[in-house]
Amino acid sequence: MSSARKQVTIYPSAAARIIVGNSSPGCNSAIECWVRAIREIEPRMKISRAEWNFLADVLNGSLADHTWNVVAFCQDIRDANQIGGLAKKWIVNNGDAALADLLDRISINNPIYMQYILLAVRHYWANCDAIDLKKDEWWTVNWWLSAAAEG
Repeated sequence: MSSARKQVTIYPSAAARIIVGNSSPGCNSAIECWVRAIREIEPRMKISRAEWNFLADVLNGSLADHTWNVVAFCQDIRDANQIGGLAKKWIVNNGDAALADLLDRISINNPIYMQYILLAVRHYWANCDAIDLKKDEWWTVNWWLSAAAEG
């Protein structure tokens, strides 16, 4: 795995700058805290491969942050599915009931669960040309790390 460091520029909101400070250590600490939260929630993600592929497809082009609003997030998924009928494409068995079940599982969890889904889908679309939907576990932190090491 590459140990090279890459500098990035971030643009935190005014509230974020007040809370974590304007310094690199404060921002770095906040980012590392976020990474720990993502890694802790990943094992609790009870989403099948077909459901992940559905989420990537249905959220293509609509990756707003939803201001941590799980209700709006689930509604976006419902709306996109109604337009494209993607639940029947990816979640073959009883698409509408399976979609309702998936949305129930998403909505009862905390907003970090939703943010993990958005982050995973962003990773998918950033790497979609290199992903085998039948083989790669593109929604996992380990896949993200191995893809970054190879790239």
